[in-house]
Amino acid sequence: MRIWLVALLLAIAGSLPAKAEDNSCITSESGSWRAKDPELKRLHRIEVEARCHGEARAYRIRAFTLCYPRDCKWGWTEGVRVGNSLVVDFLGFFGKRSIRLSAMGERMSAEVHSDPYDPEASDELYSIILYKE
Repeated sequence: MRIWLVALLLAIAGSLPAKAEDNSCITSESGSWRAKDPELKRLHRIEVEARCHGEARAYRIRAFTLCYPRDCKWGWTEGVRVGNSLVVDFLGFFGKRSIRLSAMGERMSAEVHSDPYDPEASDELYSIILYKE
């Protein structure tokens, strides 16, 4: 009787589906990146996640600015590959911030363009170098 029970349990265990594969994949931009000496209210940190679906890749990016007493989060947003860069748009209450990320080994260039919705306010454009954490 016990042999049949063990055989039945082994048969059931063998027929269960395998653990779902993790779809995460590593790209040159994947991971956490941090600026060395950022100015207040400027880009301070970036987190990039990549997911592979066959040949297609999906990117999720979260940005942080240096605020006091802690960093301000811009939230997770979908990124799009344009050539050798990732481009992401963060929409806020007062305007849109676009970031173009280009990884170069252990460094990443981030070009930030702030486009306020107020026509009286001026755009802001700056670049910063981030380092892999």
